[in-house]
Formats: sequence, C-alpha cells, structure tokens
Amino acid sequence: MNIMDEVTHPLFVKDDRDYVIRHIKDEGFILVAENKNVDAYLMIHYCDYDPDVNLYHVAYMDSVGVSKVARGQGLMKILIEHAEKMLEGEYCYYIATVHPDNVYSLRVFQSLGYEINQTVYRYNNNKRYLMLKKTKS
Repeated sequence: MNIMDEVTHPLFVKDDRDYVIRHIKDEGFILVAENKNVDAYLMIHYCDYDPDVNLYHVAYMDSVGVSKVARGQGLMKILIEHAEKMLEGEYCYYIATVHPDNVYSLRVFQSLGYEINQTVYRYNNNKRYLMLKKTKS
C-alpha cells in the first residue's frame, strides 16, 4: 500500500506529486524509514526566508507520515532528529506546522525543543500551530 494513501486523515494534508518531485530534485530532501515497505517519511523544505516568522535561514520540517503498522515505534522523532543532524550548521531555525488536535505530533516536536510560535492558517485555511526551534548555528 502507498504510504500517502495510508496517512489520509483530516489533520493531514497530502502533497501533490509535483511538489514531492521538486523536493527530491531542488527544494529539499526526503528521508525514508523502511522495512520491506516504506514505514515513514519526512520531507524537508529549504527556505531562505519565511514570512510567517520573519526569519532567514530556515529549514521547514514540511511533511511527515507514518504507516499504520509502524506507528508507536518513534519513527517520526527518529526522522526529525536525523534531519536535524544532516542540517546542522546550515540553518538558524527549524519550523514545522502541526494541527492543534494532533497531540502526538505536537508532543514529538515539543520533546525535540520546538515551541509554539504562533497560530497560522494554511492548507485551505486550516488552523495550524507554527512550531519553531532555534538551532545552535
């Protein structure tokens, strides 16, 4: 089964194929955790400037999905930690958006040092917390 089909949920907004391809080629990268199938992915978007937070040198933890069979194994946290290590020294800030009702994702980001910076409306005007973490860079 395609992981993007599996992570369909009102709290999650899927990215289209062109957006994903741009990240693979030019605008970021994608990390994948797999064991026979893709169990989880994290898409990172390079962002020189983010107008929502008025900051430069930002890496955006753009999209994360975990398959049903892999949930509860800490893959989201592992992928974010790995991405942060890969980005170390390159960016001053990491940001992400989380639906306020997505308690699990909110806890993961907060456990990694992200704080709620503000409430934004994205993805067809859906409410999201904008999470922000200042790096050591």
